[in-house]
Amino acid sequence: MKSLVGVDPKGGFMFVSRLYTGSILDEQIVTRSGFLELLSSKKVSKVEDGNSIMADKGFNIEEDLKKIGLQLNIPPFLKEKPQFNENEVIRTQTIAKHRIHVERAIGKVTNFLIFNTRISISSLGAVNQLWTVCCVLSNFMNPVLTKEEDDQHMLVEETRTELSQELLKAFTLEMLNAVNVCPY
Repeated sequence: MKSLVGVDPKGGFMFVSRLYTGSILDEQIVTRSGFLELLSSKKVSKVEDGNSIMADKGFNIEEDLKKIGLQLNIPPFLKEKPQFNENEVIRTQTIAKHRIHVERAIGKVTNFLIFNTRISISSLGAVNQLWTVCCVLSNFMNPVLTKEEDDQHMLVEETRTELSQELLKAFTLEMLNAVNVCPY
């Protein structure tokens, strides 16, 4: 199963789609999940025109993002070239440095014991709720960036997107309401 997640520069989940079967195309998940509508509303943290969305090579959503004033940031393709030029190597390394934070955030969720075992057939109806709640709960765990890494990112990236505590709390309550879970 796969899900589309939006992760802020500090590794916190800003968007979590429902789970889809493995046969669905990445572009279909982007469309069906409402991710583009959320971005176009500019209600997610500090999303502004000209911001860049990082994605894997399989996400061919550049035109959709351009329509809402955003850019797609994906690693370059080799295509028919035998190797990358110097600029492409640097770009690939830069993207990989940031991509590791997304992988770490997803890793925090998959470390919940519930995902280390087979999910019983009786729980399949709740698997989307389980996934979403685990993503939200991971926002309250240790950050994916160490203090040193965060300090480095502050120097490198002047235009960081940060969720304030109020936005995080509102997002958490909204996600819990969406999956019909009472936070108390």
